Amino acid sequence: RTLALAALEAPLWSLGVPVRTVLAAAGLDCDYERVPNLRTALRAQQAAPPLHAPQSEREEALTDLADMLDDVVRFGTSWDAARPAAAAALSRAGYAAEALEVSARDGESDLGESPIISHAEAALPALVAAASVDTAVDFLRCARCQQPVSTPLLCGGCHGVSYCSVACQQLDKVHHKECTSYQRYVQRDVRVRLPS
Repeated sequence: RTLALAALEAPLWSLGVPVRTVLAAAGLDCDYERVPNLRTALRAQQAAPPLHAPQSEREEALTDLADMLDDVVRFGTSWDAARPAAAAALSRAGYAAEALEVSARDGESDLGESPIISHAEAALPALVAAASVDTAVDFLRCARCQQPVSTPLLCGGCHGVSYCSVACQQLDKVHHKECTSYQRYVQRDVRVRLPS
C-alpha cells in the first residue's frame, strides 16, 4: 500500500500500469478517477504537507505542467486541448523556446524546425523473425558432478570454474592442483635482465 501511494507521487505516465491498478493497490476508492487533481486529493486525505513543496514560481509552473500531463494520460484527453496550458506553464517556468514548440501544431513550428511531438504513431521497424531453437538451453554445469547449476560457486583461485556446492569444490582435487600451481607460477617474481 505504501509503495502504491508513493508511486502516485511520481508522474503517472511513468507508472507502466493503469492508474486504476495502482489505486486498487493503494486501497483507494476508484472515485479518485473522477477527482480533477489526484495529487491534491491524496495530500488532503493524508493530512500531510507535500514532501517537496514548490520553492519558486518556476518549480510551481513545472509542477503544474506535470500534473496537467498526468491528467492527459489519466483521463485520455486530447493533447491538442492541453497545448495552450502546457505552453503557458513552460513560459512561466522560463522555457520560451519549448513553449513555442508546444504551442505550434504539427507541421507549423514557429522555430522553423520540424516539430518534436507528433500525433501520428511511428511505424515500427521491420522486425526480425523469431529464431526457432530446437535444442534446450545449456546451463552452467558443475565442474565435478556435471549437474546443472543455477547459482554457481566459482573457484576461489581462477574464478573460471563453477561448482554446485562447497563439497564439490573441495572434492575437485585435479582442478585445485592445477589452479594452485598456476597461481604459484603467476605470482613468482620473474625478471628478465637485458644486456646493457
